[in-house]
Amino acid sequence: MTRLLTLLGACLTLAVAQAQSPSCLHFHYGTFLLPADHAGEEMKVVRRGNTQKEIGKNGHRSQYRVRWVDECTYELYDRRVTRGEDTFQGSPTDKLTVQILETWENGYRFRATSNFSAREMLGTMVLEDPKSHGRTGIRNGK
Repeated sequence: MTRLLTLLGACLTLAVAQAQSPSCLHFHYGTFLLPADHAGEEMKVVRRGNTQKEIGKNGHRSQYRVRWVDECTYELYDRRVTRGEDTFQGSPTDKLTVQILETWENGYRFRATSNFSAREMLGTMVLEDPKSHGRTGIRNGK
């Protein structure tokens, strides 16, 4: 009986060790939701290649260029408002740095810092459509 319990414990430990979180590469492309408590309003974020578009519930749209520093850190820069009023009077040199801290199947937790403010933002991004993500940006599944 003791051997059976030991074997069962070893199997459970092995199963937990193999259930790893997805790589940050899983989130380089995709359509995400940024909850309202982080941005003031819920925003849809569409990241493809070196471009990230942000779409607010009120119709405001902005676009950034994206540069991946490493697998889990990216920079957003060259912000342009493509629809709506620009209420943020930024500078062309403004840059946001986002570090992915923790991942799970359908999202990640991040820390965002900038070169224009001492504030740090902690938040979560959730995949809007879990089938529309991945390293290539090609839709998985159907």
